[in-house]
Amino acid sequence: MKKIIASTLLAIAFSSSHNIALASGNREADMLLKNAFSAEISQDYESAEKEYIAVIRDLQKRKPGGVTALRAQARLARVYILQGKFDKAEVYFKSLISAPPNIVKEDPELMVDLDDLSDAYLKLQNNNHYGYESLKRSLVLRRSINHNHPHLCESYRQLSQFCMRCSNYKESIFWILKTIEIEAKLPPTKQANLVVDKAFLAGLYYYNNQFEEALKTADDTLANIKTCACSKQMAGQMHMLKGRVNSSQKKFDQADKEFKLALDEQTGNSQTEQFAAQMIKVYRQKNEELRKKSRSRH
Repeated sequence: MKKIIASTLLAIAFSSSHNIALASGNREADMLLKNAFSAEISQDYESAEKEYIAVIRDLQKRKPGGVTALRAQARLARVYILQGKFDKAEVYFKSLISAPPNIVKEDPELMVDLDDLSDAYLKLQNNNHYGYESLKRSLVLRRSINHNHPHLCESYRQLSQFCMRCSNYKESIFWILKTIEIEAKLPPTKQANLVVDKAFLAGLYYYNNQFEEALKTADDTLANIKTCACSKQMAGQMHMLKGRVNSSQKKFDQADKEFKLALDEQTGNSQTEQFAAQMIKVYRQKNEELRKKSRSRH
């Protein structure tokens, strides 16, 4: 009996000392993390990098998949991205997106760190080499935080705009349709962005030679403008687009009608509207030239 009691007491003592050691280790990791935060805030990225790496290495021995380790990885990845070191951040990005969803959703501070990393990736969106991949990683992080993240539309739109600048119209259409899918569920009073994004989609269809889709989307956009009484400046652009589509299909009368409607929408004196009016007149003139050429061939 005495041996049993002694063994039990020994086990309790060992367990207690183990817990104390763990707590001490956590305090040490927390202190390193705090120091790293301070360095990062001060934009002393070299020191922050060293501190975060120290935290990660320390926790690899004891609790590699814990919240503190994931936070350190997120912050270190952010430090790398802010310095344009995309490849160095990659290993931590992959680790973070493979973390169990329940760990992320149960810790608000980790969610903030992931959101900060997502925003950091956006700083590379104009980078010729890493821009597209950075935008995609920003999107993946936002989805990992919340499938209904409030900035998902922004992510899809930025991806679409990036593809459009690269003349990759097919993929640009893919991304902007995802934005529109979300925005279409909003009440009419909150559809100003929907109008702009649909107008953008109509233009993409035009440049991708999907003329029927361009006309339908332009008509949908004009209907949305009337419903939500917003983004009225887009009406002229949609009529101009319809004019260009009809002109390319040798429907010259219909094209001229649309160009006239587009001009009627330019009622202000701002530089933007004056420029738009000038562009409409140019396209209208080209339509007349195409009409004359068409007649001369018959």
